[in-house]
Amino acid sequence: MVTGKESDSNKTRGDAEPVCTSVATKAANLGRGRPLENGLTVEAIAQANRVMKALRVNRLRALEELNAEWTTSVELVEMLQMKHAVPFRVGHAFAAAVVEDARSAGLRPDGYPFVRALPLFQQAAAKHKWIPDTLPLTELEFRSALSPTNMVLTRKGIGGPQPAEVRRMLTLAEASVEADRLWLSQRRDQLSTAEAKLNMAFARLMR
Repeated sequence: MVTGKESDSNKTRGDAEPVCTSVATKAANLGRGRPLENGLTVEAIAQANRVMKALRVNRLRALEELNAEWTTSVELVEMLQMKHAVPFRVGHAFAAAVVEDARSAGLRPDGYPFVRALPLFQQAAAKHKWIPDTLPLTELEFRSALSPTNMVLTRKGIGGPQPAEVRRMLTLAEASVEADRLWLSQRRDQLSTAEAKLNMAFARLMR
């Protein structure tokens, strides 16, 4: 059983997930200026904002958690396929064998001996009749593929976690917010002008 702060953290995450998902989904399906139903918008976003401001990320601890598991094993498959033209099924069989071997031996990704991987690739290649059956990765490439930090930095997809892409998305978001502010200011000016004209017209009628 999880207790203390970890329990509070898990409970908070569990309570917040349906609200955040609901708000995000509804917001994505609405045009600019249209309010969300059920009064979720302001309160939910305010709560999320408070959580984000209070959040403190321990980078070293987070990296330790990632290095304790084989969360990046799929990177071996991608590197083999993209850089060395090894079929996905061969790369997948190899990565799965590495993970199974490591877990049975109690080894972490950052401490897995490269030499143990060599015969596992030969077995995967033989299973799928792939030649050559020699692992084409250098030890440096092998380590790089299993590095969580390198996985983040080398992502190329739109919307990914790599710093350059995050900066690009933040720039677009800031520009969008500024455009919304300008639009709101212009609409308010137009409403003020229209109200002044209406008052003047009404005053003339009352004479």
